[in-house]
Amino acid sequence: MEASVKLNTLRIMSWNIGSFVFLKYGKYFGGITGNQHEYFQPNLNRDLVSNAIKNINPDFLFLQEFWFTEDAEKIDFLKEYPYRVFLDMWYRKNGALIASKKPFQQKLVHDFSIITCENLTIIPIHLNSFNFSKRYKEIEKLHGILSATAHPIILIGDTNIWSRKNKFLFSKDKQGYLRLAESLVDASKDIVSTNFFGFGLDKIFVSRDVVIEAVMSPKIRGRFMDHYPIYIDAK
Repeated sequence: MEASVKLNTLRIMSWNIGSFVFLKYGKYFGGITGNQHEYFQPNLNRDLVSNAIKNINPDFLFLQEFWFTEDAEKIDFLKEYPYRVFLDMWYRKNGALIASKKPFQQKLVHDFSIITCENLTIIPIHLNSFNFSKRYKEIEKLHGILSATAHPIILIGDTNIWSRKNKFLFSKDKQGYLRLAESLVDASKDIVSTNFFGFGLDKIFVSRDVVIEAVMSPKIRGRFMDHYPIYIDAK
């Protein structure tokens, strides 16, 4: 008789730690200027972000919207994560960071990172912010990837799908959401808002073989930040 395999629960967290777009008018909002205005502002928010990560204490962390890679070193609690890699995103090379307490394997498929960590396949995403047609094309790519990806799957990150419960600001976003829901379940469907404007931009989709113990989006954000963290306890 084969011994059963004990599956460990992983806490997986995503957080867009960037700033409001309107900070391009930085001279009116604390002197933040230049192209980095939309990105993580370590001088303003490093302690808040570090303390939030410490309190949530995820095993696997996906942070979005870095301008300089060295800004990650200013988030003190990241020293607790020995396994790290920056990801190229549509908006910037090395624009996002994966940090994990556990070793993981990474491969790139059609510009998306497919991460294997313990028994889970994690797909961290940050879809296009400014064009719903481009978002939908990215979702179509994801749909094609999912059928060839080992289960169980957790897809997590900033989808930029402007939704609130079952209401969508753009019809193309609704189509994209339903496309993902053909193969995955929205584990974050009961979270009404993950950002300052009251929309559920950040989502967690899972395959049906994922055991979900909790999904949370605590209302934490720093100065000029517009997103809250979102995380799942799953195995």
